[in-house]
Amino acid sequence: DRFEQAVRDRVMLDIGCGLGDQVLGAVQAGSRSAVGIEVTDLHVRVATARAVELGIQDRVRFTTDPVSTLGAGWADVVLSQNSFEHFADPPEILAQAYAALKPGGQFFITFGPSWWHPYGAHHFFMIKVPWSHRIFSERTILKVRRLYRPNTPTQWRDVALNRMTVAKFLAILDASPFLVSDFRLTPIR
Repeated sequence: DRFEQAVRDRVMLDIGCGLGDQVLGAVQAGSRSAVGIEVTDLHVRVATARAVELGIQDRVRFTTDPVSTLGAGWADVVLSQNSFEHFADPPEILAQAYAALKPGGQFFITFGPSWWHPYGAHHFFMIKVPWSHRIFSERTILKVRRLYRPNTPTQWRDVALNRMTVAKFLAILDASPFLVSDFRLTPIR
């Protein structure tokens, strides 16, 4: 409810928008306009096509451009959902989000699982064993991953994992210019 209120009649930015669900949803919930940023070109094309199907393409934009290229002080709300553990430079993402926000704007961040979660390695498609990234070496997991995916990663960052922990996130947040108004941790279930 709080998020829907925050985007109504406002301009939203989604960093790490994936296939654009939140961008499209924000516009459908009453956002004036919304921009989605995603590093994967295919996701941008799919999200754009979905906007056209919904007839809201005039109020959304999807791009692979960095946040910093979009200007400063234009967004009322910034969102990053399930992306923070994938960013190569999380402090820079926070800095760019802060610059993009208008004074008094809000940034909603949610992500998981974090690195110390039983499934922190994010390899659900190939391994269902909890704590696999603690049981097996990085090299072993990434070698097995090659059986499922066409690339040849050699380290976690090659598969877009920055090994984000709760403590690391809090330190990054504390060093940023943001003031935290609400923080919730959901324990492992």
